[in-house]
Amino acid sequence: MLNRMMTVGNRWTKGNMDRVYVNNETMTQLLDTEASNGVEIRNHFNRRERQNLKMFYDIVKDEVVVNTGDESAKQELINALMAMVMPEEVETTEEAETTETTETTETPKFEEGKSYVATRMCLKYRVVKRTAKMVTLEDVEGGEIVRRKIRTDEIGEYVLPLGNYSMAPVLRAKKETPTMMTIEEEKGNEAESLETEFDDLLDLDGKTHMVDGEELTTSQLAKKYYPDNYRESYQRWLESRQQKTA
Repeated sequence: MLNRMMTVGNRWTKGNMDRVYVNNETMTQLLDTEASNGVEIRNHFNRRERQNLKMFYDIVKDEVVVNTGDESAKQELINALMAMVMPEEVETTEEAETTETTETTETPKFEEGKSYVATRMCLKYRVVKRTAKMVTLEDVEGGEIVRRKIRTDEIGEYVLPLGNYSMAPVLRAKKETPTMMTIEEEKGNEAESLETEFDDLLDLDGKTHMVDGEELTTSQLAKKYYPDNYRESYQRWLESRQQKTA
């Protein structure tokens, strides 16, 4: 425990007291974490309590102490710290407490290293780390790091990246950000669909042409023997179509 706490705090000793105080950066991250009720932990402390808030690991007593706030607020902060420094133990405890039968149908879950898009505001987040109940997210645009409680409904896992409030954006595990390859494929499919639409217009009259013993439609004839004219006509049609749909 001591070694874990030293990664998020600074050691202080005086007389028979030996403590590791949680540093400001870690404290900020913990306060930004969702509590069990979906509200950020910082909102469980009033302004004066937040200004005087201290948390330390008492090495002698082997316990974490929070100096201010009510008991429920203190426990929420301690739970968030344990999930940060000892995630494997938190996961083991949570798994041991779970008595419900796991559903056979797999639901979408957040995966480390993958990016997802939130609803409403189209915010993009990358999953830096996850445990059974918590996920650490990085704002792809701004670089901000937040930790949020993972929620689950009939659709799958989701979190509230900006906190729980009316019309808050929802980040769902099923809304994974498309990769560049997927985007290019979609562009290619769209271009192919437009060209097919143009060919159908050329072949609207149903006429065919016999060339060197080969029966060709008008679009096939144009592509094979007059490719430059075909591309020029296609581009003019495409520009006209885009103007009409603009």
